[in-house]
Amino acid sequence: MEVLLYISGSRQISDAVKRVGVTPTTKRIAAVVVGNSNEEVKGSAEFVSQLLNEESHDEVVDQWSDERLRNVRAVYDIRQKELQATLRKKEDSSKAVERLAIERSALLSIKK
Repeated sequence: MEVLLYISGSRQISDAVKRVGVTPTTKRIAAVVVGNSNEEVKGSAEFVSQLLNEESHDEVVDQWSDERLRNVRAVYDIRQKELQATLRKKEDSSKAVERLAIERSALLSIKK
């Protein structure tokens, strides 16, 4: 549940589920595996892959489609003015959006 709250940028469970939860129109999901050792994480990841009958695609974490950019900006309420102020020279907007989303998630622990 804690991971869901941080990913959504919200302290409220109901808001978090609305923002990033699975819906009837969901086409893709991500599984986050946490463990005490690399072996435990690897075993759990393999179990999830078998359960879903799907291979792991870790590379999608770094793929930023226009749709993903729109969704992340909407979830974290990242407006154009803030994005423009955050962009560094010759930087792709996806990197600025990623930094702003990480910042919003990190701020949740301060707002407790």
